[in-house]
Amino acid sequence: MKIDKIYIACSKKDFYFTKICIASIRYWCGYTIPIELIIDHTWGDINTEKIIKYWNIGIYKNGQKLCFGPFGKIEVLLQDSNTRVLVLDSDIVLLGDLITELEKYDENFIAHRFIKNSSDNEISAWWFQLNELSEIDADFSYPGFVFNSGHFVANSNIFRPSDFADHYDYTDNLISQYRPDVLKCEDQGILNYMVLKRIQENKISFKHLDFMISRYDYEKLIQIRLSDIVDKIDNKNLIHYLGPKHGFISFLPRAEILRFYEAYYYRKNSESLLKLYIDRFIRTAIHVLSFVKELIKSFIR
Repeated sequence: MKIDKIYIACSKKDFYFTKICIASIRYWCGYTIPIELIIDHTWGDINTEKIIKYWNIGIYKNGQKLCFGPFGKIEVLLQDSNTRVLVLDSDIVLLGDLITELEKYDENFIAHRFIKNSSDNEISAWWFQLNELSEIDADFSYPGFVFNSGHFVANSNIFRPSDFADHYDYTDNLISQYRPDVLKCEDQGILNYMVLKRIQENKISFKHLDFMISRYDYEKLIQIRLSDIVDKIDNKNLIHYLGPKHGFISFLPRAEILRFYEAYYYRKNSESLLKLYIDRFIRTAIHVLSFVKELIKSFIR
């Protein structure tokens, strides 16, 4: 089923990664598929003039709401139009034409599934507290898996705003999450609970697709060849650099892949490589203490 639009959740603090993400999408999937940014304005405003001009990018707007934060990924699923969307965090790069692969399936929701025992400590740390959740919803039955909310495909009409009324709310463009002690990691716990509940009720269909490589999955990362990306040898995966980041990419695993897409971004922007190096230097200067720490850790390793 055709994907109508890609949404990328971003903010001023990770906009350097957003540029890399967009470059990877356009590199593999061309300029025809619409991309919109879900901007979290709580971290400051972003100058999007060049990214709109050179990359055919739009900005998601929902009335007067500006400070979406991570909940913007839920908001785009509550639109009236029946569209099929790919939602991404900004710290993601494509390794191939993943869109074509995702369009082979027509389930209501597509995600990379993680099999987790209900007693796994990661469940309570990153998704939800199952014991407390059972007190809120006695009918909920944990199916034995969860997914990362940083990358999924969904039909925009599977939920309504009222479905989330008990979980979070906007007041004066500020977000209030009602039970962060139960539903963890902001949008991730809520979205997992709502999707898994819909699956349990046979109201939506779910497709597991193994398309995500984590920054911590070293065995898979070392198998990726930069030459394949340069030569456009397709790979139906993405890398998700989830976890801590400090404004620079040099110390992230397979940083040469990120540097390739970043250089591609600046070339397409008609900007010199000097501008690229200046921007990298500025990011490092802003986070100089973190840079020194990472440098020391790299020497120790």
